[in-house]
Amino acid sequence: MFIALIVYCLNVLAQIETDSKRKILQISRYLKAALWKPATIWIRKIEGKAVP
Repeated sequence: MFIALIVYCLNVLAQIETDSKRKILQISRYLKAALWKPATIWIRKIEGKAVP
């Protein structure tokens, strides 16, 4: 239960830090899909910018 709460809080923090209009579920999917890629890639996806 605590792990789920921590993951939710990290998703909310990612949404706040990037000023994203995306829903938390979308952010969670982006982070899961790009887990082993550089952070700049998933930050750009969360912000809604094109990924090179």
